[in-house]
Amino acid sequence: MLNHLSTDWFTLLSGFAIFIMGLRVYWLDTNRRMYQAFMATTLLLFIQNLFFFEMESVDTLAKAIQLRRWQENVWNLTVVCMLGTMWFYAKQFAPREMKKWERSWLLIALLFIPGFIYLQGFTIHGHGELMYNEAGRLAFTITAYSWYYLFRFVGVLVTYGLCIYLSYLPYHYAFNTSTRGIRLAIFFIFSLVMVGSFVQNYLLTYFFQIPSLLNESINVAIGGLFTGLMIINLQLTDLQSQHAVPNLLKTMTNWFILTDEDFRIKQVNSAFLEQMEGTAKSWQDIKLDQVFKGEDWEFTKNQLLGLAQTERGHYETSLSVGSQSNYLLFLVTPIYKKFLGLWGNRKRGYVFVGTDLTQFKTSEAQIIAYAQDLELSNQALERFAFIASHDLKEPIRNIGSFAGLLRRRLAPEKDSEIDDFLSFIERNVQGMNRLIEAVMTVSRLGQEGLSYEPVNLAAMIKEVSARLWNESQDKQLALSLEGNVQIKGDEELLQQLVQNLLENALKYNESAQPQMMVKMIAEDASDFAQVYFEDNGIGIHSEYREQVFEMFKRLHSRAAYSGTGIGLAICRRIVELHGGEIWIEDATHSPGAAFVLRLPVV
Repeated sequence: MLNHLSTDWFTLLSGFAIFIMGLRVYWLDTNRRMYQAFMATTLLLFIQNLFFFEMESVDTLAKAIQLRRWQENVWNLTVVCMLGTMWFYAKQFAPREMKKWERSWLLIALLFIPGFIYLQGFTIHGHGELMYNEAGRLAFTITAYSWYYLFRFVGVLVTYGLCIYLSYLPYHYAFNTSTRGIRLAIFFIFSLVMVGSFVQNYLLTYFFQIPSLLNESINVAIGGLFTGLMIINLQLTDLQSQHAVPNLLKTMTNWFILTDEDFRIKQVNSAFLEQMEGTAKSWQDIKLDQVFKGEDWEFTKNQLLGLAQTERGHYETSLSVGSQSNYLLFLVTPIYKKFLGLWGNRKRGYVFVGTDLTQFKTSEAQIIAYAQDLELSNQALERFAFIASHDLKEPIRNIGSFAGLLRRRLAPEKDSEIDDFLSFIERNVQGMNRLIEAVMTVSRLGQEGLSYEPVNLAAMIKEVSARLWNESQDKQLALSLEGNVQIKGDEELLQQLVQNLLENALKYNESAQPQMMVKMIAEDASDFAQVYFEDNGIGIHSEYREQVFEMFKRLHSRAAYSGTGIGLAICRRIVELHGGEIWIEDATHSPGAAFVLRLPVV
């Protein structure tokens, strides 16, 4: 009787010990499914041991049989949680995705459980016949075989086998000796308990009619306790991301503030303390209102209160500590947590991670100031160029007028020395006038707002080309177009751009028939198009292709090719005003050059 009593109390205490171990494992990380499933398994084992305790305490077999029905279904639910524990254990510690056939076998194993529950809870086909053995302990045996015993045997074989296989996977994929030993211990102990239970309750009972002791609390307690201890040790020895968090908080240069749902500080890091002074403990339970102040913080705080679990907030502020002022940008993440990690998901606090943008803001202010100064300087230079050019026109005009007056007064003979001198003055006056007009054109570019509108580029090129044909009597440009695009730009400036490129193709061309091929291609997944102006002229050597876009840059003398040397500079300025680019490539058929424009499209 004393032995019976001690066994009964061991059943109760072992079940309680298993549940405490389950809680210990669960509190390692309440959000991990493996630990949640392990705690549920130990809770159900504890409940099953309560049934064992009660069944050993009743005085009649009939009462024990009634309790047996409930105890067996608690065990069926325990098998479900045990399967979940091993499944999540394999997923967490085996560095690969679970395979399709493994998922299929898990589904098959789970499908057996409803059958077990139905047979045990709603039919007379329980797991064997309950009896008292010679020692007066409850046991069960099989006296006659039936289909439901075969169903139970196959189902247990599948579920136990799958659990053992899943407990093996982390050991198989262990990458260091310390975790490999612990994973082997988990696999060995768990397999020993599962195989022992299967041999005792199924093989010996089904095939040799040997009664099986009902209360297996000793085996279950030993297996549960050792497995829990091994999982704890595995968690502590295996390198997990949460192990790096304390060191990360110490070394990170960003501010870190952890608060509860009422914005009371719970934890800060070294970067925070370096600026705000004090100790981590002195800042605990201090309202964040003592760090952040003003209407902006009150407005931001109200916004943060409404953040959902998947949303993020931000807060920009300038903090003054002593004589130092810091500008910080905080990203705010709400913390949602379930009660005991199982249910009641609600907001528990906030994580503030702040980046010190003081140097960035200082540099940004300096850059803005420099940009404003540069803009003012450019505007002043453009105004100066315009005014200077305008003022230069008057003396040039006077020189030209007096040269004409001298020609009329002196009436020199043609080809005389005086006629040559006057012609030289008049040519230079005309050249100077063209140069001044070019400078004024460049200075005016961009001063007035651009009128952006859709421009049919092919139609514009044809129109400009026709105008050049009427003005030029010496050469005609053979123009061919391929494709078409709608350019978003200022029509007047684009006409100037096209005219300069066509005039260059006509001017710098020694062939009997000047040609220009214009190809327009819209870029994929872009709001730009590339336009190729390809001629058969004298071409431009690669080392000069960037220089030709400079003001007054000429590669040839005025005697060889007339002009101001400013046409391509105007082209680049017009393209840049439209947010585009211009460069030079080799022509498809040399000699010649291909001017490539990248312009925005509608």
